[in-house]
Amino acid sequence: MKRSYIIALSGISSALATLFVVGATFLPTMKIALIVMSAIAISLPLTKNSWTGSLMSFIVSAIITFFVCNVKALPFILFFGPYAIIQYLLDYKFMSSQKIKSKGIKLAISIIIKVIWFTGAFFACYYLMKISLTDITLLGGDWLTLPILYIILLVIAVLYDILFRFVFKSLINLVNRIVK
Repeated sequence: MKRSYIIALSGISSALATLFVVGATFLPTMKIALIVMSAIAISLPLTKNSWTGSLMSFIVSAIITFFVCNVKALPFILFFGPYAIIQYLLDYKFMSSQKIKSKGIKLAISIIIKVIWFTGAFFACYYLMKISLTDITLLGGDWLTLPILYIILLVIAVLYDILFRFVFKSLINLVNRIVK
């Protein structure tokens, strides 16, 4: 694909991601949907196998949204934006590489990296955003709240990973029909 198409797709990706994150800041009822849509926007250049275009798109949109939205942009900056790139690199590039022959080992490495990424992003958001868990008490104990919340969010992250892969495959088909 021509380089100009990749640059244009990356610019559109960056603009859409920025728009969605800013929208998530000002429309709290649609926050999760808009942040997920921003991750889908970041993956637009990935549909044409340009992870560098996607990375540049993420960097530009992360800088702009941090200055506009401040701390409220951290879930996008720390998890959703980079996760689209990481998932692509692990699921499409790493899994198809021939350096490691065993598909089981590749899958295990991929899962370990994704869990580490999720854990780092979860605790970074938790400590940087000063999320207050005083309103949330699970199973009657405050000391259980953070581990239970982490486990619940880890299950949601696994479901997000599966659904995001499905949406990405559909996005590839859509972009291939539009961009020849």
